[in-house]
Amino acid sequence: MEKVILILIKRFILGLILALLASLQLWGADLIPAKGAVLKKVEWATPQMKKRFNGYFRELVNKPYDNLTLKIQIDTITKELFNNGYLSATVKPAIRGTENSITVSMNVELKERINFSFTGNTIFTYQE
Repeated sequence: MEKVILILIKRFILGLILALLASLQLWGADLIPAKGAVLKKVEWATPQMKKRFNGYFRELVNKPYDNLTLKIQIDTITKELFNNGYLSATVKPAIRGTENSITVSMNVELKERINFSFTGNTIFTYQE
């Protein structure tokens, strides 16, 4: 039992490391905004996406850029898409601008929507 737990912990840690490496590449480590840089605009690939998700970023526009707050909003959108059946949807930001002014282009890939339900479920007793 202890070996199984150790294997699960190792896999979890490896997953965290891989996610961290992927996020560093995803967030464009080449653009390092100066302290106090302002998020000027969030652009969307389609008008439908802008209409649906632009509200998540209203509080961030024209305020000092904060990578963590932006990441939290993107995770919230990803979670909402997951809950609506888009299990493999991805939200990819592209950050560009100067060291004082930042523009984020958002690309949402919905992929395939998956719907399922359980029917004919039976609750088993402890004896069964």
